[in-house]
Amino acid sequence: MSKFFLFSRHNRKKHTHVKKQGKVIIFALNFKNINYIIVALVIVLGSVYIGIVNSTADKGFEVDEMQNRIAELKKENKTLELEVSSAQSMQNIKRAANDMQLVEITDAEYVSGSSTMALGE
Repeated sequence: MSKFFLFSRHNRKKHTHVKKQGKVIIFALNFKNINYIIVALVIVLGSVYIGIVNSTADKGFEVDEMQNRIAELKKENKTLELEVSSAQSMQNIKRAANDMQLVEITDAEYVSGSSTMALGE
């Protein structure tokens, strides 16, 4: 093997020195640390993925509940509209007028606009 081969057994335990503002930071270039980093990233990204999927599923259930509620309200609105239209029919109005003992107007008198009777003069 060449001495320039990056992952050779001889080069595996060597450290790389990086100078940062007068301090020397040592990074170990061995497979054990890289594996730990990869496992940690997989765990973090898996947790984020599960959280996103859970949130999306929760929103889907909320949308389904709202759609069911909308369907129920539409049915209720139709029944109320039918009740209103039946209550406004002439037969029901005449029956209600008879129940309240109202009489039909036969002769109507209208007040002219020039009259000051409402002013009390």
